[in-house]
Amino acid sequence: MPANKDPLIAAAFIISGSGFDPHTCAGVFGLEPTAVTVRGEQRPGRRPRAPTTSWCVEVRRHAQSIDEVLAEVLDTIWPRRDAIKDLTQSASLRITFTVHVKVFAERPMYCLSPATVERIAHFEGEFCLDIFDLSE
Repeated sequence: MPANKDPLIAAAFIISGSGFDPHTCAGVFGLEPTAVTVRGEQRPGRRPRAPTTSWCVEVRRHAQSIDEVLAEVLDTIWPRRDAIKDLTQSASLRITFTVHVKVFAERPMYCLSPATVERIAHFEGEFCLDIFDLSE
């Protein structure tokens, strides 16, 4: 068990689809991604080739609330929301917000503030929550 018993929460904003170059998104949005994949490209280690093309901004840290970590992701992309929506709508790309929670001992608060829900809804994307309970 890690020294920090708080849950490890990873929240991400992902743009995915075909027919776009994720390496150009940084220039269009003025924002550097934390990860980029191109369908069919080799990934590190023994992982299979990338199944999709995607551009991602992720925040990963120990926290007591999924809302506070997801809000950090939204704070990063929010000033570029118009450029993001323009690109994703014109190229028929998919937007997904994901939250992955690893529980070691303490469980986080699994609730989102109205402001977070509003900002997610603005992008008209999907929201996914995965919980991995590693506690005893």
